[in-house]
Amino acid sequence: MNIENKDHTTYQHFLIKIERFLYLCWHIFNMVSVVKRNRNGKSYYYLIYSFRENGKAKHIEKFLGKKLPENIEAVKKEFNDQIIQKRWFPQIREIRKNYSLEHEKISEIVKTKEFRHFGIRFTHDSNRIEGSSMNLEDVRNVLQFNQTPANKPLEEIYETTNHMKAYENMINTKEDFSMDLILDWHKTLFEQTNLEIAGKIRDSDVFIVGSEFTPPNHELVEGLLKNLFKWYNAEKETLDPALLSCLFHFRFVSIHPFKDGNGRMSRMVMNFILYRNKMPMYDISYKIRASYFFALERANVKNNEIHFIQFFYKNYLKSNHKYLKSNSKTPSRRDIIKHGYSPIDLKKGVKKSTRKLTSEEKKNKFSDLTNGDEFI
Repeated sequence: MNIENKDHTTYQHFLIKIERFLYLCWHIFNMVSVVKRNRNGKSYYYLIYSFRENGKAKHIEKFLGKKLPENIEAVKKEFNDQIIQKRWFPQIREIRKNYSLEHEKISEIVKTKEFRHFGIRFTHDSNRIEGSSMNLEDVRNVLQFNQTPANKPLEEIYETTNHMKAYENMINTKEDFSMDLILDWHKTLFEQTNLEIAGKIRDSDVFIVGSEFTPPNHELVEGLLKNLFKWYNAEKETLDPALLSCLFHFRFVSIHPFKDGNGRMSRMVMNFILYRNKMPMYDISYKIRASYFFALERANVKNNEIHFIQFFYKNYLKSNHKYLKSNSKTPSRRDIIKHGYSPIDLKKGVKKSTRKLTSEEKKNKFSDLTNGDEFI
């Protein structure tokens, strides 16, 4: 490796460490904590969820009483569910509504072009997250102009064309969602690079480099997948589609059913669920891969899905900012780089909402953190 490449690699590792640190800072602030407050010589316990909104520190709280409940973990989970509904569901519903309205106005030809444009970016980012050296221009040249970039491994060229093929099969299929469908996409992805594993459930144990989480024993995989699809079929009509796609992504990649390609298939499945529910798909940029991996790791190690749910909603909302008509925040240049906003979106801006708070919202209104809180 020459000095220039070594310096570049060192710089890339430095950026990843900085991104992990920033995400950890964000995550620490976006968490549920147990707080003890002393009032007139008596102690009272609360659950506090702290976060930032438009640059200001906010929190939502729940009174627990003079003693901590014995089922505190169950109470935390219920509180987490309430946070998801209060903080993110209204914006997700608005995105779904405005996305559907916009797509009703455009022709099928334009939709096809949009989906292909997304597929190129999605293919680039999903492969890049897994270590591909192909940049976006390389991927675009391969997929649009059939031009092979110089000095790129043939395996990466095949994985580019095959990932795009699997993606196109995903958006064009009329079949119901099933494990057989995922196996077909997996086979398409690896049929030219690793036929031995293509479209096959792993028959041995695996581990994730650099992770404290160990995927389940290979003998448990088929049973776990059956339970996952049983859960999906029970929840698909009632659960918010964005949350459904997020949870399926997390639970599928945690099972790690393949010897390779688990991340790419999890992101493919996530987008299939969004697409089938007429919601904008989500391209997780390789630029935020450090925080993406950290969220997956923390959710698995802590055995709490809220860590990945927070990552998902935060970044999904950013990537679909243009469909939030009531959001007054204009995306930053950093957001544009990470999430693909256009200059038009930046100039357009968004108007402030003039909607008044409901009585329930007033009851759970946000306020600055109280001084003197003792975190448990």
